[in-house]
Amino acid sequence: MDTLWDVARDCARVPGTPSEDVARTFLETYSWDVIADRAREVTRVGDETLMDDVTALCEKMSSTVVGAESLSESLDATRGRDAVDAWLRSSDARVVRLACGLVGAVFARGRDARRVRALGEATRSGLARVLVRGSTETASLASKALLSFSGRAIEGLEETLRAVLETARTEGANGEGNARALAFAASAASASDAAAEIVVRSGSLNQCVREIESEDLLAASAAMEILAEVAESSPGAASGLRRVDSLSDALERIALDESGDIGVRMRAIVVGARIAATSTSGDDALVKDATRTLLELSNDEPSRDVLDAVAEAAGAICLSNASVAGAFVTKARKLVFDVAHRALRGSGQSQVVALHSMANMFGAERGDDRSIGVDAEAILADACFTACGPKTFGDVVFAAISVKSDHFLDLRVAAYRLIGALGARRPFAEEIAAHPECRRTLCQERERVSVAATFRARALEALSRAEIADQAARAEFASAVSAPSPRNRVVARPDVDVAHR
Repeated sequence: MDTLWDVARDCARVPGTPSEDVARTFLETYSWDVIADRAREVTRVGDETLMDDVTALCEKMSSTVVGAESLSESLDATRGRDAVDAWLRSSDARVVRLACGLVGAVFARGRDARRVRALGEATRSGLARVLVRGSTETASLASKALLSFSGRAIEGLEETLRAVLETARTEGANGEGNARALAFAASAASASDAAAEIVVRSGSLNQCVREIESEDLLAASAAMEILAEVAESSPGAASGLRRVDSLSDALERIALDESGDIGVRMRAIVVGARIAATSTSGDDALVKDATRTLLELSNDEPSRDVLDAVAEAAGAICLSNASVAGAFVTKARKLVFDVAHRALRGSGQSQVVALHSMANMFGAERGDDRSIGVDAEAILADACFTACGPKTFGDVVFAAISVKSDHFLDLRVAAYRLIGALGARRPFAEEIAAHPECRRTLCQERERVSVAATFRARALEALSRAEIADQAARAEFASAVSAPSPRNRVVARPDVDVAHR
């Protein structure tokens, strides 16, 4: 048997996945039952190095189709399932990790649907326990395994959800354990509309809504992010979440609670807007509730932190649907003017957030779906030009993009993104075209940082499409778009998360 461990050591040191033929030859010599027996001996002896080699061997063999199928046959027997259950209960994290990986391999690559279903039902409670109570790494593997099982046998998803949530309740889980359970439900909902419907029916989302008002601030913040991810995962999940009646009220209470933790309040403000943004119409109740909450917050002379959160939320609610964006802009005119002022006359990170927010209102991420209606367009244009005050729009843009220091990278990216969203509109393009220094900076002073170069190119492309009278300027914009870019420097990506929410 020493030869087996010699092979394990060699396998651990060879990168990549073995071929199907190599896996077949190996498993004809050493079956999974033999490997499991010897692995238990290694566990008892406590040889850590050898255990790492065994783990690597098992992971590589199970990553092949023939290995997963052979493992499926081995675990189909009672003895095999009992062994896996014992490993899932082990106090050694490496043993638990190995068990989760092997079971997950069968779920992902096993060909026999009956065996997959039988193994999933046999290991469901053990995997749920690891997901809730295990280390971060093992919990992630357990969640991945359960999601693979649910993908293969969606009819068992409701029972899996019940097992995970019940384990979180009965195992004395802390805030992190509860968050893991709810995150699993969110991940399951994102798989398909059918899965989302099962998650909604299970009551998992209702539990998540209750969690956002928890006294555990970590749990509350995590639950809010999970709800936002659910809303954005699929139309079915978003529709199900919007049917949870208590959601809007809970988020509003947290956002307006001046005595509450500022971090949790800010997340509630933004998350409420992200959820409302998944609505299909500006007349949706969630859109109206979120708009009312943001208006109330902006009218109460809030702190800078809350104002930043309100600006980010205003952009988030306008991100993906033109109907929702148009309704928000027309109903929140004063707030739109406030955000425009912070974007074009502000400073620091607050200005960056506001610039991204205005870009969202103008449709930066909506593709061809940018038509928000004549009234909303007029409000946005009026808000921008009013915010410029005695300066021209070209003056304001030039000030934002002219300083090429890396310290102002976030500001330049945000400004380019706004230009990319509104540059095709004639009034704005004409003001930029009429500003020689702004034109020269946009067209000639190319960015050497990848993310800034990308958004600068989008800004120039938008300007080249504008129907402006100065055809020479339009041609200059188009020429700058097609000009070869210098080799981009690799630097840390600036914080443009709001651009993608």
